[in-house]
Amino acid sequence: MPSLLKCKSSMPASFGDFSCCCLVIDATEVTQDVPGQDMNAQSHTYSSYKNRHRVKSVTGVAPNGAVVYVSKSYPGSTSDVAIVDHSNMLAQLSSGDMILADKGFTIHSLLPSGVHLNIPPFLKDKGQYTPAEVQMCRKNARSRIHIERVNERIKNFEILSHIPQQFRHISTKIFQVCSMLVNFQDPMIAKIAETLHRTNSNIPINQTPHIYNNTAVSVLMSVLYFVKYEIL
Repeated sequence: MPSLLKCKSSMPASFGDFSCCCLVIDATEVTQDVPGQDMNAQSHTYSSYKNRHRVKSVTGVAPNGAVVYVSKSYPGSTSDVAIVDHSNMLAQLSSGDMILADKGFTIHSLLPSGVHLNIPPFLKDKGQYTPAEVQMCRKNARSRIHIERVNERIKNFEILSHIPQQFRHISTKIFQVCSMLVNFQDPMIAKIAETLHRTNSNIPINQTPHIYNNTAVSVLMSVLYFVKYEIL
């Protein structure tokens, strides 16, 4: 996971109010087969929010849109907080770092000393947000939009359209490999793409998002092949 100093070197303007942010996190889910006749397993994979059996991971991106963390995959009923608690993600952060997340990540009690969390405020019994809270909600959402787009890119890979039962035990590898591949697509943030374009005039800015570094793709596609055939 990149340091705050490294994140600041490519910090987009939209993070002006979150200059200490080094990680934006969100959960993403894909459907999976009903897990056989095991009722206990079925209850764990069933997501009441999505009304389907699902497998779920938490992803983390740097402010510049690069995927820097992907958790193990968990049954769809697992809460966002439980996944963060079970992972080693927070141990990689340092004092002064900030995490941006949505309301589902009430992980304040899990944070290492000096690490800050910015999530939208809760209404509770107030009835409505104050003007300052409304403004902060908008800024938070504007900065988090990149991870939502990243998660969509990850799930655009056909192998993640649905996880069959025989691949459930390697779903973590599938998630992580597809996430690595996303890092070789065009940058999520336009100004970063423009900077890369200026340093390599042979690459048009409007390339499709599926143009990768050939060497990296060869390696990663080999990993996907091994994952598919359960060799890893």
